Amino acid sequence: MYYERNNEALDKEHKWKCYLPQNEGWFDFYTGKKYDGGAYIDADADITHIPVFVKAGSIIPEEEKLDYADQIVSTPFIINVYRGKDADFEYYEDSNDGYDYEKGIYNFIKMHWDDQKKEFTISESHHSFKGGLRGRKCLLRVGEEKTSFVYEGKELKINIM
Repeated sequence: MYYERNNEALDKEHKWKCYLPQNEGWFDFYTGKKYDGGAYIDADADITHIPVFVKAGSIIPEEEKLDYADQIVSTPFIINVYRGKDADFEYYEDSNDGYDYEKGIYNFIKMHWDDQKKEFTISESHHSFKGGLRGRKCLLRVGEEKTSFVYEGKELKINIM
């Protein structure tokens, strides 16, 4: 896409034609720009990243500076909500070592976005793990809106206006 067979760079615009399925809204993962579905778009596709689009009504958790599974990070846990429809996500966590999960020692922390109420809910957790979500600062991003909170393991509702 960018080079000839003899390793000469092609002098052309780095775009990729992407079809976004209809009956959905779509967000560019990198810029947050919203697109209507049912059309082709020319997406930026330089060599540093691929085009990624997120369906409206999605929740995508994100970690920064996490290099391996049981690493303890001090950065906030980021929860990205993509408006347009209600959304649900179940976040799984355990101790990252051993077999305690076989004894039921794990958490399924449910996250829900109510698009009409503009309300995010995170459910309670039953266990606490080193480096887990309980007691951790979180950053909720809903479009341009950002809200910080500390998850204490109890159900929490956050309204975004």
